[in-house]
Amino acid sequence: MTSCQLDFHKVDAASIILLETSEGERIPVPVARWHIGLLVEERWGLVLGAWIALELNPSADSVLEVVEASLRPIDSSKDGLFCTLTVDGKVFPNQVKPELAYQGFSVLKMDNAWSNAATEVVDNIIQTVGCAVNFGPVRAWWRRSVVERIFGQLTRRGLQRLPSTLGSGPKDPIRNDPVGQAIKFKITIKDLIDVVYGCIREHNETRSEGVSFASPMSALLNSLDRPASGVFLQPLPKRAQSELKLMMHKQIATVRGSLKKHERPYVNLGRWRYSNPELAASYHLIGRDLILYCDRRDVQIVHATVRDSGEQLGALNASPKWAHLHISWRERAALNNAGLTLRQRENGHSPVKRWRDEKTSVTKAKNVGAKQNIPTPKEGLEIARATFAAQHRGETAAPVSDRRPHQELRRSATWMITGFPESDLEGEVLYGD
Repeated sequence: MTSCQLDFHKVDAASIILLETSEGERIPVPVARWHIGLLVEERWGLVLGAWIALELNPSADSVLEVVEASLRPIDSSKDGLFCTLTVDGKVFPNQVKPELAYQGFSVLKMDNAWSNAATEVVDNIIQTVGCAVNFGPVRAWWRRSVVERIFGQLTRRGLQRLPSTLGSGPKDPIRNDPVGQAIKFKITIKDLIDVVYGCIREHNETRSEGVSFASPMSALLNSLDRPASGVFLQPLPKRAQSELKLMMHKQIATVRGSLKKHERPYVNLGRWRYSNPELAASYHLIGRDLILYCDRRDVQIVHATVRDSGEQLGALNASPKWAHLHISWRERAALNNAGLTLRQRENGHSPVKRWRDEKTSVTKAKNVGAKQNIPTPKEGLEIARATFAAQHRGETAAPVSDRRPHQELRRSATWMITGFPESDLEGEVLYGD
């Protein structure tokens, strides 16, 4: 395989994705749209890797996930990774044929989107795969016509059949109240992945006229069996396979803790605490920065180095309550955001909050009724001045408790101070504020 194409396709289907926690709780995550990323072999149109990005716009992590899926085989025997819409649960060529695992390529063609052109994306791909990255001219979609054509096929096969699809436009006949359908038919992330992966496996094994009525998968295997075809395997070095660092991410974090409060040093990542015996005993590191090397696919893989001295602290471990949870960094972020939003919304219906809101509304109503006959501070000052002036003249000021309207009190105060009605003094300044 010499040349591959990578691109993302936007799916305009309003969806409520259900993320399932390790305790079996399902947390709804509403998404207005999501994306599918594909890595396609250019000669036969064989889909080598894919990734579903539940994001408004693809990120750098999504790009690396697509390339990672084409290199490292996904263990289909594990729970949650078995595709129920395929015969054997396998999807990508590196799963169907083990000898196709960790196969490199010479050229990777992408557009110049921000996620594709990110420094970490380009550096990680070049250092791991050893290929050339070609962004091509601006808006030259025809240079990636293969992957664009496959997106159209996948859309016709299954993606436009989702009940919440927005279709191709407002007048599309398959459009049927997409927002209402999204609320009615909640889709689990597992079901969504199964639909996409099932369509990919079907595409790879469907005969096409473009490859002489062979399937993309059979065309590749037949070419590998014939040396005269010029197609041969290009596996990555063994060390690169065992230490695949494509998904490694560097992050800076400050050591926290307190000797006075007997709080051992730790770092906080994604609302989780990470530490190890060496860091927990190093109180002198509190307040200093660490360079953390994290695996985007597994929140349990974190290696730390002291930033200013280069001291290696080794692998950090998450809190014991999270030690069994192996999810990606973005899954954890999605669970945290959705869970916090759900908790805040449900707290609004708690009995204590309802009682407090009722008491607050009653108190406000009483205060509003009482304030209707209470003078403002400025009006009270006018009344006090009028009372003081009337006492010096031997007159009796209007009592404050008669609760007359404010304007009437103001007119009375003006008359007692000046001896003239307020209407005769328009534009005159009686006294300072």
